[in-house]
Amino acid sequence: MLYGREAETSVIDELLDTVRSGRSGALVIKGEPGIGKTALLDYAAGRADGIQVIRRSGVPSESELAYAGLHLLLRPALDRTDKLPPPQRRALETALGLTDGQGADALLVGLAVLSLLAEVAEDGPVLCLIDDAQWLDPGSRAALAFAARRLDAEGIALIMATREGEVHGLPEITLAGLASPSAAALLKGGRLTPGQRYRVLAEAQGNPLALIELPAALHRDIHGFGALPLSSRLQAAFHSQVDHLPEATQTLLLVAAAGEGLDEVLTAARLLGVTAADLRPAETGGLVTTDGQHVRFRHPLIREAVYQRAPISSRLAVHAALAQTLTGDHHADRRAWHLAAATVGPDEHVATELERTAQRAARRHGYAAAATAYQRAATLTLGDDETRARRLTMAAESAIEAGELDWAQTLASEADALSTDPALRARTTHAQATAHFSRGQYGEAHRLMTEAAHLDPSLLVRAFQTAWYAGEAQLSEVAARLAWALTETLIDEPITALAPPGGRRLRPAVRWRPDRPGPAGAGRGRGRARPGRPPARTGGHGLRRTAHRRAGRRHPAHVLPPGRPLPRRGQHRCPADGAVLPGAGRALPQRPPP
Repeated sequence: MLYGREAETSVIDELLDTVRSGRSGALVIKGEPGIGKTALLDYAAGRADGIQVIRRSGVPSESELAYAGLHLLLRPALDRTDKLPPPQRRALETALGLTDGQGADALLVGLAVLSLLAEVAEDGPVLCLIDDAQWLDPGSRAALAFAARRLDAEGIALIMATREGEVHGLPEITLAGLASPSAAALLKGGRLTPGQRYRVLAEAQGNPLALIELPAALHRDIHGFGALPLSSRLQAAFHSQVDHLPEATQTLLLVAAAGEGLDEVLTAARLLGVTAADLRPAETGGLVTTDGQHVRFRHPLIREAVYQRAPISSRLAVHAALAQTLTGDHHADRRAWHLAAATVGPDEHVATELERTAQRAARRHGYAAAATAYQRAATLTLGDDETRARRLTMAAESAIEAGELDWAQTLASEADALSTDPALRARTTHAQATAHFSRGQYGEAHRLMTEAAHLDPSLLVRAFQTAWYAGEAQLSEVAARLAWALTETLIDEPITALAPPGGRRLRPAVRWRPDRPGPAGAGRGRGRARPGRPPARTGGHGLRRTAHRRAGRRHPAHVLPPGRPLPRRGQHRCPADGAVLPGAGRALPQRPPP
């Protein structure tokens, strides 16, 4: 029986009725740990008569593995992937590591999730229940949200329970603590004195899990509560149920908290001198259950308490044992993370393994996972600041791709402080400028690009693009600098790879040498200017036409150097040497039209 959740259960009932009628819908249940999210999922599963139920939970140790959550959810339906459109099938199989590929397109992965669930719904309505969604990897979370926003008439219901984070575009229920009458009713069956009851109600603050778990802790240690935040008190309450267990059982529970899968847990446990028989006291006490494949804790907070309150030496030993257990290429990513968790201080071998993990995640477009792996690899890098800076730079670039702009700027700043390599510092500047530009801070983005152009002149081409948004003065300045850099061949990489569409016209458009002006109007050849022979028609033609073609309108005026006023209509002046330019005199726009 659920106390004080009548409004929430009515929403779930309505969603289930919608699915039975052939329509679809989604729901996100949010709230703090222990607030009752799992109980509402249990309610939904219990009310799903005549509906196929697929229920999965996020796993903390897999939260950095790209698309691990998606694999967990869709594994029972993977035999139906042959019915998906070929592009979706290839994208999904690449994301899940079932085939080799150059990268899983996020759009196609999301569409494949929707198509595969619709294929399952051909056999009858489907209810997907996802608990602890905050532990899903970012790629899986994004793909599921993408599919949920496009549910229509497939007969699918998707309910996700999460502690935090916003899932845009989906209906949400945010659970608060139980009101006092409901909290007292939930606590009514406990064998507590009036004083203990009052203390539990005050400490729990309406948290259902605390109302259930704290009385057991009070029975063992009436004076066991200090002046701690509630979450810490809950963890202390959960771990108090583990403290009385044999040491071997606690060790096995720690392995189960850090690992996944019964075979994996027992194999690692044997390396630490414990056996499957040592799990029995925890099973008898109701802390864990096993189904032949997994060890499941009664609640995720018990798992967290077991891990977080274990001594650091025990955690290091457990991760080392799990890393030794995980052999084969298909376990390479998890092995790398366990090695990292078992390592204290720099270790280049582990850092290299994590870098490879990051590269695999990036190829599958799991950019948040890639950024985390690159950052941890940088932390473990042995001695070499340039290698550490390179890994931090790749972490920043991956964070940009993941949309984590603040994180990207922090990583890029750390890398810039470590490196003396101009090319690498140019990349860190570009990452920071991209973050500013994505926030609409066009002036700051342009400033960073132009100030760092001495590190890599090709940044001027990117600065030419940002200048459209920064203003007229910036556009004039960067065009003049870009023209000089191009004629001096300071930019070696193809312009077409850097500039807007039509950028191949930038190099032939710039035919003047600012240090060799020559007489105005001399030398109308199409080649590069030679001493004493600058072409008469130079400067902004190609630059301006290229950018305005991108904006979909005719170019208004040609570029003048900073500080020089625009001439009157009909007057023409070369940015470098005063030579004539046609068509000048119209005002420059602040930015191109949308």
